[in-house]
Amino acid sequence: MTELDVSQAKVTAPPAYDVNRVSIPFLRIQERKWLLAGVDLLIAFATMWGAYVAWTLMHPRATSFTQVPWDWLIGGTVVWLAASWLAGAYDLGVADWFGRAARVTLSVAVASWGAALVATFVFLKTYPRPSLAIAAVALPLGVLAWRRLYVTILRRPASALRLIVVGNATLFHALASVAVGQENYYRLLGFVGASDMDDPHHLGNTADLLRLTSQLRAQRIVVAPRLSLPNELVLALSHSVEQGVEVADFSSAYEDIAEKVAVEHAGDFWLASLPTRTYTSPIEDLAMRLLDVVGGIVGILLTAVLFPFISLAILMDSGRPIFYRQERLGRSGKPFTLAKFRSMRQDAECGTAQWASRIDTRATRVGRFLRRTHMDELPQFWSVLKGEMSLVGPRPERPSFTDDLAQSVPFYRLRLAVRPGLTGLKQIRFGYAATVEEHLEVLRHDLYYIKHRSLGLNVVVIARTLGRVFGMKGR
Repeated sequence: MTELDVSQAKVTAPPAYDVNRVSIPFLRIQERKWLLAGVDLLIAFATMWGAYVAWTLMHPRATSFTQVPWDWLIGGTVVWLAASWLAGAYDLGVADWFGRAARVTLSVAVASWGAALVATFVFLKTYPRPSLAIAAVALPLGVLAWRRLYVTILRRPASALRLIVVGNATLFHALASVAVGQENYYRLLGFVGASDMDDPHHLGNTADLLRLTSQLRAQRIVVAPRLSLPNELVLALSHSVEQGVEVADFSSAYEDIAEKVAVEHAGDFWLASLPTRTYTSPIEDLAMRLLDVVGGIVGILLTAVLFPFISLAILMDSGRPIFYRQERLGRSGKPFTLAKFRSMRQDAECGTAQWASRIDTRATRVGRFLRRTHMDELPQFWSVLKGEMSLVGPRPERPSFTDDLAQSVPFYRLRLAVRPGLTGLKQIRFGYAATVEEHLEVLRHDLYYIKHRSLGLNVVVIARTLGRVFGMKGR
């Protein structure tokens, strides 16, 4: 890392300016998601309440607080929010484009209509059917109107979070590369510090930081790792914080933008940037294990139903064996035997371990179908039920591959801090890894999962995985 050329000149604060972190144009990414969900909640509850009140006005009768169908008002709101969340309605890549938001809203409406029909005809008769018809139309229309307003107000360049990097060209371009396609959320203004070349993004040295922050109206300053902070720079950063500007370390900013860990930039400060301790409570760990048990039972039942058909197809296509077993490493490096429905020829490796690839010529005809639908992974539900694996986590790797990759990919063995998963961020974001460079990219996602592991994240990954399975988007 190039040492910054810090001027010893006295740093003076520029005139104060108002960043106003509460105003709409400067809402951060997570705040926008909460805004979307919060207004959706109000619309859903108000719509169902209003539909019920409209029906009572047309059919006067004695009502009391206890007679209000709270089960429908609360339950309907929860169902709408849950369906929206699972459908990806709160992903800003969807919400920022009205066409995408409209398609997702229609999908959520159809799912909610199905749930409402089942509820009203099977077990809940407390909500008038005319009110249900009104709410079924008014709720999606209200959400669509809100999405149109959201796009009009927030989807514009002024809404992007404006960043200045205190570091060098390498770090600036590392952030810029992961911010590609997110111009509506992040705008990298440039970097201050030493520059070994004529880089158009070089704004000046650190003595200019306060002036540049005010002039460019930056909202976040990203400070490079391994950077010494002389008194002048500390004073400049302190003045910036006074004016409402956020100051963040490079690793946190990288994770915020890319949703993965900057492994190669961790350096001597890896203890602060990498997942080295448990971030979940015992209660949340128990909840995630219960989710694994329930999912494992459902998966085993599904495997039992499909087993005769899959096994017959494999036998007719390529003969025995039906299952493929392989040693993998689990939590804390403990080996276990992983089973799959065989999708490759019997002589696929010929005694030499090989990485699977996106277009693998060793796959059989039936095997290619099993891979596209992920049905080759079904036997692993037994490992989930036994506790060797989890539904969500880093994919388990062979001992020999782990040893080799640990020599060339920094911090690779940190993947072994949690149970390996049947699915994970790798499956929904990346796919196969067949080179050291691709395994480094997978590690970035795996470490991000370990660092932010939670019940909510697991549910999201499972929902996205089901979407890929039903869309036959497997490898």
